[in-house]
Amino acid sequence: MTTALRNRPTPRPPRPGWHGIMLLLSLVVLFPGCILDKDAVDPEKETLVHAGDTAPDFTVEMLDGSQLTLSDLRGKVVLLTFWASWCPTCQEEMAVVEEQIIERFAGRPFVFLPVARAESREEVAGYFDREGFDFPAGCDSDGTIYARYASSYIPRHYVIDPDGTVSYQSVDYDEEKFAALIVSIEATIRTAQ
Repeated sequence: MTTALRNRPTPRPPRPGWHGIMLLLSLVVLFPGCILDKDAVDPEKETLVHAGDTAPDFTVEMLDGSQLTLSDLRGKVVLLTFWASWCPTCQEEMAVVEEQIIERFAGRPFVFLPVARAESREEVAGYFDREGFDFPAGCDSDGTIYARYASSYIPRHYVIDPDGTVSYQSVDYDEEKFAALIVSIEATIRTAQ
């Protein structure tokens, strides 16, 4: 018995519906900054605070409900990192900071201060619970702290010396940039001692 072959159209992948397109546009408008297309823009143009500038002071609500003021950390080297739990690049970085930053500089005059940009304490606490993180973190729920430092793009890093001056500033995360960040923290601690 011979089976007749029929010409069947090649199935097309489903087109995104109106709702999918609107969701994508909403994410781009509401959450600009996670660097997804690194060739399309220059994140450095969105940077308001550079190396050599005094770090703008702020008070941030921490996950445990306490308040922390940046100027209260004078005398220590601070790594201020702006990030968000929805940002894939930030997620990659947060997965390694405990071992490569917190443990590496433990016992030295150093504070790692991650501040979640435009996320509630509940959102960040949920993310920390899911990932098993237990280090201190702040929540800039309305984005006002972040707005003193930059106009868009995360993750962002500011190494702040014991006098409150930014000694190093960078945007994005990859192995090379992270290695440079660690070298900068080390150099700033050494200079301060």
